[in-house]
Amino acid sequence: MFGFTSSRSPSPAQEFPATVGSGPLSDIVTPREERLKIKFQRTHNVLIIKGKSTTLEVMPTYITLIEKVKRHFLKSQRLVCYLQFEVINATTTKLLFNLFSVFRKADRAGKDVVVYWMVDEENDDLMDIGLDFQEFYSKFFIITN
Repeated sequence: MFGFTSSRSPSPAQEFPATVGSGPLSDIVTPREERLKIKFQRTHNVLIIKGKSTTLEVMPTYITLIEKVKRHFLKSQRLVCYLQFEVINATTTKLLFNLFSVFRKADRAGKDVVVYWMVDEENDDLMDIGLDFQEFYSKFFIITN
């Protein structure tokens, strides 16, 4: 275990299962060939992205998501984001940087933002990407497995 923790929010094991199972979920449509699931549960201030994100066709999906997150922060003070990818490409990484920039802006405006990068310790590529993200967004970015 890497020991990345935060006093700002419960751990994924405490919050993730309970939150996902309650309330209406807003699924965001992703390209058919991707095994990518995006659920934005606005009433519970939770965003979940998991799966495979490797084609250019996901670009409009992330752009739509970024706009929804911006609108979310106009009315809400909090967002907890769980990211659990199998594999991502450079395009997804760039789009995630854009999403995290929105999170940083919200954090600087006093909003409570937490991002859990949920990765298998043996997945060196995703661990390295997570460590890069954590370097830029250490205030709200937590690596966990």
